[in-house]
Amino acid sequence: MLFRSSFDVLPPAPTVTSFSPTSGKVGATVTVTGTNLDETSAVYFNGTSATVGTITSTTVQVTVPAGATSGVITVVTTGGTAVSGATFAVLPNTPTVTSVDPSSAKVGDAVVVTGTNFTGVTNVTFNGTSALTWTVNSATTITAVVPVGATTGAVEVTNTGGTSSSAIGLTVVAAPTVLNLNPVSGPVGTIVTITGTNFVGTTVVRFNGVSAGAPGANFSGSAGFVIDSPTQISAKVPAGATTGPVSVSTGYGTGTSATFFTVTRSEEHTSEL
Repeated sequence: MLFRSSFDVLPPAPTVTSFSPTSGKVGATVTVTGTNLDETSAVYFNGTSATVGTITSTTVQVTVPAGATSGVITVVTTGGTAVSGATFAVLPNTPTVTSVDPSSAKVGDAVVVTGTNFTGVTNVTFNGTSALTWTVNSATTITAVVPVGATTGAVEVTNTGGTSSSAIGLTVVAAPTVLNLNPVSGPVGTIVTITGTNFVGTTVVRFNGVSAGAPGANFSGSAGFVIDSPTQISAKVPAGATTGPVSVSTGYGTGTSATFFTVTRSEEHTSEL
């Protein structure tokens, strides 16, 4: 009896000699160069399957797949498998910044920046000033400390894939400062005009440590001071006040006058002596 059998001739095994570029983000196109690549059936980036594009005997075009990590590129053909000698570096995608919480803070406060692609962060800036410190909590959140010199503006996050800015910036609020008192002396009940900076949100005004009382829209009732503007406060010298500095406090700190306010006796009290 005559037996006939067939002999399958397999294509030669592939080789991978190089690839270009040598690094890229997910979605980037990479050209793999080698030999015997015309029968390519699959390409892997460090084990993650990629979409294969144009194929020739010496090149294969592939797209860096989602989930890929830095490592070798593997090409599979009907003739065998080839692994690159070099490592392809998968770069993180450009970050995005979607929110900053809280929306206002002072120097030294920690804020939480929310967004995407925070892997590999190299810098966080507040309106151009690098954060004092920052911690990447996850791929979507960063905790950063507002640095000295920061001003109101966008928060930017940078990684090796690029830089992104927040659409809504952080309002950097400083502690108040007290620059001038007018008048600089008077009896209890005198209304003193205090000028300075960052008076929005003032919670208390003190005359040598004695509270002027509650804030109000005017001096009716028990109101002890009125915030006229971000740079001016009108305050009534409270009972029990003594000569000394005047201080203004907000949630962001306290400012104290360099000039003392001198508490004098009232005319009525003087006439009784």
